[in-house]
Amino acid sequence: MPAWSASPALAGAPEFTDPVFKGMPFPFDRAAIPAEYHGTWARSPANCRLANKRLRITGTTLNDRRIAEVNGYSDHPAIFVRLRHARNRGLGIGLDISLDGQWLRRSEGFGSEPVLLQRCPR
Repeated sequence: MPAWSASPALAGAPEFTDPVFKGMPFPFDRAAIPAEYHGTWARSPANCRLANKRLRITGTTLNDRRIAEVNGYSDHPAIFVRLRHARNRGLGIGLDISLDGQWLRRSEGFGSEPVLLQRCPR
């Protein structure tokens, strides 16, 4: 059984300390994206106003694309989101939020380069 401790970013989700468990998704008891991730994110403040350059996250959508499920991810605090859209069915998007909640690393599938986004002002 993995060793874990509570996380300030996602209360109640395990934090894996054993390297054997790194990079593994685990079932998450929420059907929605946690509130810590909600908001608008972009690579730079200038991109916050450009619809095609930003990422908007709600409890059930990523840029208006509905989610199918949310799982925790052992590189904590992180989640793994699967989308519902037919052409993207099965597409998993990894979201890893900084402890201060101001930065988000987005990864799409294996082998893709992660993108670092910053929280846009409201």
